[in-house]
Amino acid sequence: QCATIMDQGRVLLGTEDGLYTCNLVENTMEKVLDLKKVIRVDMAEKEELLVIMSGRQPMIKLLPKNAVLDASSGGEDELVKIPETKGVHMFHTGVTRAGGHSLLCVANKKRIIIYEFTKIRGAYLQRKIREYELPNTCQKLCNFGTTLCCGFNSGFSLYDLHDPSLPPTILPDQTDVSLTFIRLN
Repeated sequence: QCATIMDQGRVLLGTEDGLYTCNLVENTMEKVLDLKKVIRVDMAEKEELLVIMSGRQPMIKLLPKNAVLDASSGGEDELVKIPETKGVHMFHTGVTRAGGHSLLCVANKKRIIIYEFTKIRGAYLQRKIREYELPNTCQKLCNFGTTLCCGFNSGFSLYDLHDPSLPPTILPDQTDVSLTFIRLN
């Protein structure tokens, strides 16, 4: 279903019945976690955290990279579930705030929740810092510097992640009648 690069010699694979590491040097594969229906897996590079979207009603789970590298630990004890992300259909990592904290942007049907990773006593915690209501179902999330872009079937919304007081920019302009054909398609 999905994959992400762990390091130079390993790839992490998400499948219907769990999470596996594939060692390309030794040509071996090992089950890391017994998760159902892993839909997407990504690495928050700076924090060395795996962000996993899995389940019948998808939810975001976080796992330290070290738990995967140390296969004897099993990783189950270090898996952190974020309950309010139940029903997620998309997420994005890689956005950084001033101060160097990385963000996790999670999209449900009608909202985006922004989490910040914070290191406390050697462990990373996620803290909800912002939430945006969406005009439509999000189909794509990406960032341009500090701006989060949410794509819909008929346009885009841009959110400034450093200044929450700024309203989102909606593209194309909803008041421009010459662009009505875009909203209809």
